[in-house]
Parts: sequence; C-alpha cells; structure tokens
Amino acid sequence: MVKATAIAHPIQGLIKYHGLADERLRLPFHDSISVCTAPLTTRTTIEFGDFPRDDASVDGRPLSGHEMARVLAVVDVTRYKTLQELDDWIQSVFNVVGPVPVVYAVNKVDLRGQPGTYGDKEIEVHAKAFGAPFLYTSAKTGENVEKAFGLIAQAILTRDAGD
Repeated sequence: MVKATAIAHPIQGLIKYHGLADERLRLPFHDSISVCTAPLTTRTTIEFGDFPRDDASVDGRPLSGHEMARVLAVVDVTRYKTLQELDDWIQSVFNVVGPVPVVYAVNKVDLRGQPGTYGDKEIEVHAKAFGAPFLYTSAKTGENVEKAFGLIAQAILTRDAGD
C-alpha cells in the first residue's frame, strides 16, 4: 500500500499584473495584490491499495454516490469501465479549469494480461484523446507509483515553463 499527502496553502489574487513594463528588469505594468488564505489550508491524501471499492471523505465525512464522481477517478486494469469513465471526468475538469496535464496511471500491473483485463491498445485510445502518456502501476508493490507522480510533475513544469 502506498500513501501520499499534499497540503495546499492557497493565495487569492485580487489584482494581478498582466504583462511587463520593462522586459529586461521584469517590472510589471502595475503591482499585484494578493490575500494569503494560509489558515484555510487543504490536505489531500491519496492511498493506493488493493481495496474492494473506492472511498473518499471530506472533513472526515464519507462521500457516496454523485459526490464520489467529483472526487475520485481510478483506472483499474481489471475494470474497463474505470477507463471509460475517466474520459468524462477529465473532460469535466477541462471544462471547469481548462486543459491541465494528464497522466494515465493504470493500476494492478501484476494482473496485466490475465483474462478479463484490457491492454495497451484500449488505454492508448483514451490517453491519446488528451495527449497523455500512460503507465502501469501497482499499489501492492509500489511499482511505477513514483514514476507516475514524476511524469505529472514534469508535465506541470513543462507547461509552466511555456507560460
């Protein structure tokens, strides 16, 4: 079982500068004003494991039904439906925040190739629709979990370098 926690310290920009008055000195056209909302930190913990079902909670309250669709999308090599549903989930994220980097982590690599599982061809169709790479992971052994996080971090850095 692999577990990772991220803590976010949000900052709300009230006035943002757009463009530079001096490119060489990197001086903005005008100052920006932001409010630090650090006391409102969010903590997100993701746990990968061989669980019988997916669970999520907010402030200790378990989520169910429609609430789960907004929180968690797991791709499981033994459940093709999880791959199909991920397309809608990613598209809904894009609709709200715009395009973001995507990496498909297909869990349960240890079961890959066994009857009832799907393979590279099916994953490629879905991943290519979002220009995303994919890799197989294992919550049981931790195989490629760090690599998956590394790929998404690299995609974010590459995107931010282009801005």
